[in-house]
Amino acid sequence: MTFGDVRLNMIFDDGFCRCHGRLSPARTPHGDIARVTDIVDCIYQRIGIWLATKKGERPLHPNFGCCIRDYINEPLTVATLKALRGHIEAELKEIFPEFEVRNVTVSVQERNTIEVRAYVGDVQIQFAGNEATLSRLNAQLREAMKDLKMVRE
Repeated sequence: MTFGDVRLNMIFDDGFCRCHGRLSPARTPHGDIARVTDIVDCIYQRIGIWLATKKGERPLHPNFGCCIRDYINEPLTVATLKALRGHIEAELKEIFPEFEVRNVTVSVQERNTIEVRAYVGDVQIQFAGNEATLSRLNAQLREAMKDLKMVRE
């Protein structure tokens, strides 16, 4: 399966998004804008964009964005984690309409860091987010979108 998403300068490792530079579009050796062609890269890139986006930032899609921010400073009780798991599962299903999202689990590995594991299609994913990571990703995404003239400054 080939994907047409624009490839961004974003890599995931150990479940965390590690960006080199800003989230600007990656280039091919010939200088063209690259596109995502690998299913795993596509999945993680979409997760990275979702993590980077605050709800309400996209005027045409105001409900798009990562719900984890809403829970970061809450007491992470069993009931809160169950509610967060439901929100994350619903949002992952929205950003991956072409795949089945299943076996979503949410845990806290360290203070205020939410770890998510799930299957998107046949791909097992794992990622973690905390306030610092989400804020950094959001700032990098906003800069990239400004460079592309996709947002007002």
